[in-house]
Amino acid sequence: MKNKLKNEVEEYFHTVENEESLTKLADLLEVIHALSYTHGATFEELEHIRQHRRKERGAFHNRTMLLDIEDE
Repeated sequence: MKNKLKNEVEEYFHTVENEESLTKLADLLEVIHALSYTHGATFEELEHIRQHRRKERGAFHNRTMLLDIEDE
């Protein structure tokens, strides 16, 4: 499944049109669903973890990412 995830990500990177991109994202979600079951969790449990991490770390709605943190 990890190789399938890599393949689907590669295919997503090669998309141009929105519809094609969304189709590939749906394929990625299907692989993620399968991987969550592989790791002993339901997709709902995975979603709960995602929401918890989002509260702690934020989201990417603004397409902004923190690249590095310097210790003082």
